[in-house]
Amino acid sequence: MGRLCAFAIVLGSVLTQSSPRLLALAGLYAACLVAASVLVLLCVLPLIKKHKPPTWIKRVGLGVQRTTAVLLALLLSLTWTTWRAEQRLNAMLSLEHENVVTRLTFRVTSLPNDTSESVRFQAQVLEPYKVGVPNSLQISWLKTPAIPRVLPGQVFRAALVLRRPHSNLNPHGFDYEGHLFAKNIRALGRVRGTPVFLADEPFATFSVAIARARHLVRDGMRSVTANMTYGAVLIALAIGDQDSVRHEHWQVFNLTGITHLVSISGSHVTMLAAMGGWLTLLTMKRARWRGRLLCERVPARVVATLVAMLVAWLYCLLAGWGVPAQRTFFMLACVAASILVRHTLSVSRVLAVAAAVVVVADPWAPLSTGFWLSFLAVGILFAAGAAGHGRGPGLSRWQSLKLLCTEASRLQWLITIAMLPVLAFLFQQVSLVSPFANALAIPVLTFVVTPLALALALFGLVPGLGWLATASGVLAHWALEYTLIPVTWLANLSWASFDVAAAPCWTLVIAGTGLCWALQPPGWPARWAGWCLLLPVLSFTPQRPAPGHWRLLAFDVGQGGAVLLQTQTHDVLFDTGPRQGANDAGTRTILPNLRALGVRKLASVVVSHADSDHAGGLLTVLNALPVGMLYSSFSFQEWLRRASPASVLVALKKEPSQTRLCERGQRWVWDGVVFQFLYPEKKPPVEMSGLKRVAPLRSAQGKLSKNAQSCVLYVQGVQNSTLLPGDIGIQQEQLLLEKYAAELKADLVVVAHHGSETSSSQHFVQQIKAQHAIAQTGYLNRFGHPHPTIQQRWLDAQTRFWQTDRHGAVLAESLPEGLKVQAYSQLRQRYWHQRRP
Repeated sequence: MGRLCAFAIVLGSVLTQSSPRLLALAGLYAACLVAASVLVLLCVLPLIKKHKPPTWIKRVGLGVQRTTAVLLALLLSLTWTTWRAEQRLNAMLSLEHENVVTRLTFRVTSLPNDTSESVRFQAQVLEPYKVGVPNSLQISWLKTPAIPRVLPGQVFRAALVLRRPHSNLNPHGFDYEGHLFAKNIRALGRVRGTPVFLADEPFATFSVAIARARHLVRDGMRSVTANMTYGAVLIALAIGDQDSVRHEHWQVFNLTGITHLVSISGSHVTMLAAMGGWLTLLTMKRARWRGRLLCERVPARVVATLVAMLVAWLYCLLAGWGVPAQRTFFMLACVAASILVRHTLSVSRVLAVAAAVVVVADPWAPLSTGFWLSFLAVGILFAAGAAGHGRGPGLSRWQSLKLLCTEASRLQWLITIAMLPVLAFLFQQVSLVSPFANALAIPVLTFVVTPLALALALFGLVPGLGWLATASGVLAHWALEYTLIPVTWLANLSWASFDVAAAPCWTLVIAGTGLCWALQPPGWPARWAGWCLLLPVLSFTPQRPAPGHWRLLAFDVGQGGAVLLQTQTHDVLFDTGPRQGANDAGTRTILPNLRALGVRKLASVVVSHADSDHAGGLLTVLNALPVGMLYSSFSFQEWLRRASPASVLVALKKEPSQTRLCERGQRWVWDGVVFQFLYPEKKPPVEMSGLKRVAPLRSAQGKLSKNAQSCVLYVQGVQNSTLLPGDIGIQQEQLLLEKYAAELKADLVVVAHHGSETSSSQHFVQQIKAQHAIAQTGYLNRFGHPHPTIQQRWLDAQTRFWQTDRHGAVLAESLPEGLKVQAYSQLRQRYWHQRRP
């Protein structure tokens, strides 16, 4: 029953975190009271009966008691999680303080993330408090020559521009808003001007002291690893700070399936705890006090167990107290408790108790994929180990070593295959070289690199032992560098990984059933059949539009444009979204969604014009997927030649099969759907001058701007049509009306220039007669898009108006029964999403 109660506790948290709105606390309180009363009554009734009831009544009563206890655990979990969530929701940034300058006093509470452009950290607001401003913030401070060194515990007075947490909502994208909510970050702040330093309080709170200690350790390690290629990886191995690991290194780790080795895993914590316990046990058995061994005064096993738990707890705190560290610590705590009370616990009970304790301590832990992967991997390892063959007696050392290697290889292959369905379901990508990469990396990283990285962290803190820190760092980096040479070679293989489409939940349930069947001990009938049940989640194919119909997905990419058009066998990408800092919409949004939708190649890519909010992700998309035809309003080769290396994030590795300028009159038919360009006219391409975000309708020389030269694509199915006008202005809209007159109608329109006042004229809106209009805009963008006048103009024309900053990605499907349009915020609404009405 204990395992069922633990399962109910985890289920209560999962149900709450998956809900679009929170349950009423009053109703939950009442339900808990009723369930507790019933349970007490069921426990007391057998004690007050005078006659002994029949056996079957006892069994029924016991079953009802257990069911009620599990139900009570579920209700208590729902109540606890809901109450915690209500507390965080109440600490919301008020609208009067959003996007305006607010002067606050705050204390740095986290390990600062120091990049080349800014410093980002969590902060706690101090007195004097302001009504409507939450206490927990995440602050970004752009680097200037006057910026001081930011340390945990420092107190500043600064002018901040505050915003509510907001993330782009796409069908298969990362929910950044949920991530911040789980970390209790209720507002984002950007420093304006020069803050005033007030005090340094490194021991203000326990969490601040831990963050300061982590900062000191990181500084000591950075002094040694500053010029090392994998120096940031060594820091991640020692203290769990992964923010500085390079993007290209993460790509290698993900493609080879060794990401778990770079994070603080259970093996790190267990290894340190075991070392601390072993040293304590050795000391207890040999040290004397007043003529007697210490183990004669105090049980050595008890002291060693307590010291091991203390070492594990301290290291988990130093590592950031992440989900894998929490899981390992609570599992070790269960084992330690069983040792202290001399009661053996099964692996399933240890896992269940650890999961329940993690969820009670942090109800948002199930939002992390690491929570599920961590517990699942440990469970599979123990299940596979139990199903394996035992070691025979009387074996020689060589035979024992051979048997150990064989068993390790078997476990590695089993866990790789067993994790395939979960990884495919969560990430839509499966590594084929993972067993080989892990076989190379696990021994070296676990027994060589990680201990040396920990020695580097330790010696870097002790004055006079800098030479030992340097030696440990050099040896660790040397071992890591040479280990990653074959791993990188594996990652660069063309068949290193394969993509799978996002599968529905029922395929994962079938795969889980098959996994449980396949991991049974030898002698279980038809164990091979269980592995066959993994195929549905690996081979699922999403449904495509019927012939003559189309599907449109307007991505939520912030202030920019990116639209996917699908027919029965073809995929067209119209614009590639913006570039932001060291990232672009291709990497963040477009490619993950294309992979999840099962898109392996693009029949065509259309870049309406060269502004970076429409062409920012072009090179990323071209390098990742085969592209048949590239249409643009500018010379692609000229764009590549004139774009400076500083403005292009990645070099072009794959060119499209063909490139062509979009011109009025170009027309083709795919799967019964007609595609045609309505604009621009057949003229020389617009002059390129680099990548700019905004351009006037005409330049100083009277030439048409890039916006005015945008490709305008019209798509006509057997029943519905759509218009994608890029960033054209009112003059270009008038030209379209003159050319096509009454023929220019569309059921769905992607609003020109994100709803700018320079587009969507009254005549154009009335002539189009669209049922739906989609404006792709960024949250609180500096341009004020969409303009209220333009939005009202579309609404007055009886058009349903969608905004990606409010509704998330918008999905439109042309079906035989009509046009169906849905917003992703409606399909996956969570209680923490703060979407404006």
